[in-house]
Amino acid sequence: MAHLLYDPEEMAAARTIAALVPGALSRGDIFEPAEAWRDRGYGLAIYRFPGLDGRPVSPPLNIAEAAQEIVDLAARYPDKPLRFLGYSTGGPIVLTAAVRLRRDVKIAAMCPAVDAGGGWRTGVFGLCDVLRSAWRCGSLRRNDIWLEYYKVLLFGRSVWRDPDVSARADAVIDAYRD
Repeated sequence: MAHLLYDPEEMAAARTIAALVPGALSRGDIFEPAEAWRDRGYGLAIYRFPGLDGRPVSPPLNIAEAAQEIVDLAARYPDKPLRFLGYSTGGPIVLTAAVRLRRDVKIAAMCPAVDAGGGWRTGVFGLCDVLRSAWRCGSLRRNDIWLEYYKVLLFGRSVWRDPDVSARADAVIDAYRD
């Protein structure tokens, strides 16, 4: 099953190929603003993670295999400029893909995940976010806390202070709760 979603006709007509890879807990629609790039000659390919965007949970993510899908896409269009954008776990995927290619690629990796994380500070901030999530949902049930914390993972801490972001996060959680 292909995890990289794109239209081959669009790619053939595009001036530039853009591979967009969200985080492992993010859906592809985080790149919705990039849809406007199509009008500027970009062909968009969006990676879908296990359990999201209509993909089954299994098989689990393999960074090397995900990167290879992007490399295979690039090989089909050897004369087109490449742009890779990776968010969170998408960062290591696009970096791995770029290293495998024998051509120039422009990359943006936002908040890339790393092997060892951010050390004790990351642990403290993560724990504080989980505790605040428990306080906000008024429950000690793991699933309730996870759903509240997931909003932070999807939208950042602004979900706690911006009513519009909070409403959007609630809509996503409600739509995909199951």
